Amino acid sequence: MNKYRIKYERNDDARFISHLDLMRTMNRALRRGGAPLEYTKGFNPHSIMTVALPLSVGITSECEYLDITFSKSVDTPSLKDKLNSVMPSGIRVLEIRCADEERAFKYIETARYTVTFTTDTPPDCEAFMAMDEAVVTKRSKSGEKQENILPDIHELKSEYVNGLCQIEMHLNAGSKRNLKPELVMSALEQFQNIGAENIKIHRSGIYFDDGAEVF
Repeated sequence: MNKYRIKYERNDDARFISHLDLMRTMNRALRRGGAPLEYTKGFNPHSIMTVALPLSVGITSECEYLDITFSKSVDTPSLKDKLNSVMPSGIRVLEIRCADEERAFKYIETARYTVTFTTDTPPDCEAFMAMDEAVVTKRSKSGEKQENILPDIHELKSEYVNGLCQIEMHLNAGSKRNLKPELVMSALEQFQNIGAENIKIHRSGIYFDDGAEVF
């Protein structure tokens, strides 16, 4: 099977594209770039495509991944150039490789984020992590539930200079456990009243269960 993994970035120009629109954009770019797409069988054939950890609207990233199946092998440097020539502003292909089935997206476990914002009251991440628990409301398709998010935070550290704060977060992410950075910010607001404004969230890394970075 000719399965390939595409690594791409999404900057400010593309951060408000929904997941569904992104899939349409990628499919269109692959077709325009001449990629030999493999399609499912049946009455409604579609390209065989899988995305790692779909990104929430409003977040930028330097490490987005997409697995795609082609009908034949491709020259990856050439395909990368062709895709970038037809991609919309804000999306850029960084690398294309043959996908390793032993490194499937189902083995993803954590992700890193950088959150920047303005505030007059910087957070005390050490004190936050030392709490017995940080119970917040998590919302999903099945409803709302109260949950302690501290076990899902591997690392939380911040820097504060002249009213601008930057927090580095290493969080559980994947099919087993998943904590969104937006919820961590809500918890810091709830427990420390940080008054964050002009929040920007950027994903900087995605990791497998053995700690290796995806690709």
